[in-house]
Amino acid sequence: MLDHRLRVRAIATNTNLVDGGGRSLGDLDVTLVDAARRIMVVFEVTSQICADGLAEIGRAVRKTAEKRAQLAGYRGRLADGTATAEWPLDWPDVSGFAKRWYVLTNDVLSLDPPDDEIVVRSHQMLAWMLPRSATLPELIALLDDPPIPPGELSELQWTSLRYGKYLVEWDQVVV
Repeated sequence: MLDHRLRVRAIATNTNLVDGGGRSLGDLDVTLVDAARRIMVVFEVTSQICADGLAEIGRAVRKTAEKRAQLAGYRGRLADGTATAEWPLDWPDVSGFAKRWYVLTNDVLSLDPPDDEIVVRSHQMLAWMLPRSATLPELIALLDDPPIPPGELSELQWTSLRYGKYLVEWDQVVV
């Protein structure tokens, strides 16, 4: 999806990470680079069926947390030099680039605040909202601050749901 929507030609998938001994540590699912703006965006992508029920939502939330921790580990190892990414041969040196890190899920978002600067978002949101020929800064802006429909088209509403002995409350956008 991203390669058809973005004005970015440096896209790598499943980029292998290796330690100093050449042992594989895992991979970066999707990486985008805008060499002119010196920006790199890394995505760890989860794929699961739509969560239907509390147990499935719990599994999806745990998987998202695991992916976030995995990405934080990769980011730390790349930053401290204990891992190297095997970038495509025609890529620029990205060592001085601004870097952004995201976990993309199908439809379940993390309930934890992003204290590690790794943002969790829905790839469905990207499919619906990312305009054709978007730039990498436009993609980052969409992911960091997703738009809410304007006040004349929607309202924020406090909602609650009783589930057995639990009361779940949340804000929702009503269109």
